[in-house]
Amino acid sequence: RYTAGTARYTADFTPPTATHPATNGDIRFGSVSLLLQDSLADESLQGQTVTAVGGASFTATNPKFGTQSLDIVSSGYITTSAFPFGTGDYTLEMWFYQTATATQPFLYNGVPHNSSGALWVTADVGGGGGLTVGYSGGGAAGQMKTQVVPALNQWHHFAVCRDSGLTRIYLNGSLLLSSSAHSGVNLAEPAPEFGNESNSNRRFPGYLDEIRVTVGVARYTANFTPPTAPFPN
Repeated sequence: RYTAGTARYTADFTPPTATHPATNGDIRFGSVSLLLQDSLADESLQGQTVTAVGGASFTATNPKFGTQSLDIVSSGYITTSAFPFGTGDYTLEMWFYQTATATQPFLYNGVPHNSSGALWVTADVGGGGGLTVGYSGGGAAGQMKTQVVPALNQWHHFAVCRDSGLTRIYLNGSLLLSSSAHSGVNLAEPAPEFGNESNSNRRFPGYLDEIRVTVGVARYTANFTPPTAPFPN
């Protein structure tokens, strides 16, 4: 077994007594730190603790795949255990469906307000910035503004990857922007939130599905075809 981006053993351990678990086609599955599909149960090998806040819940109303999607209502969002990116490679991706315009609706926020050292993603930063990826403490220089405002009432696949210091933003498999502005930035992601920046309630109005975080691996380095089925679990 070969596992990219993950040192499985750092101390003495009991050798396996059965075959290794199947990865169902994802050779990077050992590097997945969070995988949310039809419920709050993390389907990665990490077993992250996931908590719904403010009425956010999985619902059968509008899934992209499977039977459920995450409905971000009122002041809702979900929180998870930390998954530090450090200064290395990572991939953060999800499907999103926005039902209304909003001021800086956050898809993801990795750190409490006024702290530093974490990624954030908003579907529109305002002022014509469009879909934007930044990091806390980075100021304007750390903001990657794509100038693309995703259409309402349809599913979009979003992905951001850092590959050897180069950060790339993709929408529906197409590269929107690449930059070295985040090169060497230590992204600790101490208190991840999906669907809101809770301090100021910059809620994302709509649904999220197929949330996957991969640490140590940049899954996408060129244009790609968005997934046509749920991520392997």
